[in-house]
Amino acid sequence: MNYIFALRSSYFHNLNPKSHLQHVQAFSLTGATGMQGSGVIDALAKNPDWKIRGLPRNTNSEKAKALVNRGIEMVAANLDDEKSLIEAFNGVNAVFAVRDFYESFVTGIGPEKAMEIEYGRGVNLARAAAETTTLK
Repeated sequence: MNYIFALRSSYFHNLNPKSHLQHVQAFSLTGATGMQGSGVIDALAKNPDWKIRGLPRNTNSEKAKALVNRGIEMVAANLDDEKSLIEAFNGVNAVFAVRDFYESFVTGIGPEKAMEIEYGRGVNLARAAAETTTLK
């Protein structure tokens, strides 16, 4: 079964390697440099057996570069482009997808257009995950 999961970062703080995530070897995270994504990365990075791939908006940002220096892979992906998400998810077993409705909303485009954008991004994430055969 292919799926996207989203859990509070506090869930990961006390993960036991023998837990139900023991079959997961590689994670991909959207919003890797944000508050939620970076918290999840911090928790996942405690297990040296897990490969972590961040999908930040800007792979050249200082936060992204700092994560690369910690051994976290950074891959460019556009949430508006399903194909780029499929490529970014290739080889991972789980996806942590964070969405930021307010990013679109605060640009002044109005709530209806912001909802349309976020809905499309969510659909792209789900479709890309469904196409990713390595997800568990």
